Amino acid sequence: MRYLLVISFFVASVVNGQSDSKYKYSKALLEGKWYVVATNFPMWLDKKNTDPNFNYTNFREKKGKLIFDDCVMYSKNKSPKKIKGKDKQKHSDELKFAWRGKGLLALFKSNWRVIASDKEGRWIVIYSTKTLVSPEGVDVIARKKDLSEKEIHSILAHLDKKYIKKPIQVLQ
Repeated sequence: MRYLLVISFFVASVVNGQSDSKYKYSKALLEGKWYVVATNFPMWLDKKNTDPNFNYTNFREKKGKLIFDDCVMYSKNKSPKKIKGKDKQKHSDELKFAWRGKGLLALFKSNWRVIASDKEGRWIVIYSTKTLVSPEGVDVIARKKDLSEKEIHSILAHLDKKYIKKPIQVLQ
């Protein structure tokens, strides 16, 4: 139950304006580097693509919405790769975002949302909707790669099952 209450806590803190900026909590929650520790996305389960991580930077507000840069880094056949994009908040005071790629990837758009987090900000669970090139799915991301398998399974056990269409696997 602890995990479900956390969502209410951070949404309430943003909505109730407990900070001087209505986006202060969202920025504090998301900003920085995150490691994918469990997922059901085929791209991360493919043994060719390893060590996926997300880096959220350059937070700003435009027309009442939070915007930030998004860089996905991983290794493909031991060669470093990057996918750059920009995330824009879908609705003010919510943790729903639209990602759009940069460069040639600007043709691609994806919607995602934070569906769970711990109150210490050590991990987040992200749900992404289906796109033209990828299925819907869930990523468990953590500040450190060493989140225990037991803790990951505990997180997954408390998630709303409507987000989990395929089994989520712990990455090694």
